[in-house]
Parts: sequence; structure tokens; C-alpha cells
Amino acid sequence: MATAHLVMVAVDDDGQPRPAPPLLPQTDGDRHRYREAQIRREHRLALRQALLAGTEES
Repeated sequence: MATAHLVMVAVDDDGQPRPAPPLLPQTDGDRHRYREAQIRREHRLALRQALLAGTEES
């Protein structure tokens, strides 16, 4: 079994990111996946910060 997680970004006519309406999960399954996505994002950002901090020490 394979799982894919997509990140979509709203862009304006110039291709720049723009605000989009918030996603509001409706079902228990949606809320579960939404929370999992939040956790993945927190881990991804923490890893990025750790990697950036490691390159600054060099």
C-alpha cells in the first residue's frame, strides 16, 4: 500500500502565494487526517530548523 500527501498552494495571477479559505474538517475521519497533517507539519518544520541550525554552526 502506498500513501501520498499533497500540499496545494493558492496563487495569484503573478504566481505568488495568496491566502485561501481555511479547511474545516467535517467528519471524524477528516478530523483525524487533519490532526495527522498538523503533526507532520510540526515535525517537518522542526527538522528544517534543526538542519538550518546545523549548517549555521559550520
